Amino acid sequence: MQVPAVATPVSGYLNLDLVPASLTLERVEVELAGVLDAQFILSDKLETVKDDYDLIVIDTPPSLNVIVSNALTAADKLIIPVQADIYSFKGMATLAQRVKAIQRRSNPRLSNCGIVLNRYNPALT
Repeated sequence: MQVPAVATPVSGYLNLDLVPASLTLERVEVELAGVLDAQFILSDKLETVKDDYDLIVIDTPPSLNVIVSNALTAADKLIIPVQADIYSFKGMATLAQRVKAIQRRSNPRLSNCGIVLNRYNPALT
């Protein structure tokens, strides 16, 4: 899979680059379906630039697809934003299983830094 160099400096911020999502990301799931060790692609790509940055933040969609597996395999630390509702908390068990599997099989250095609650609505509690 060919990945273009797309890091763009953010205007007005010194030493800050951004790699925005694009429509190309929609095809990634399909393209990676038959790729051996697909969960290592992002990690391998970041290996070539990680020394250029103090910090790399990877923001993923709230799902457990190959894109998220790539991010978990490439990451050192994990921060989990969670909506303050029952469905999000039920999904945490599935996420915890996935994180343990990633730690066991492809990224033993991944550590969970914690959970950040968002979209809290006191009327629903």
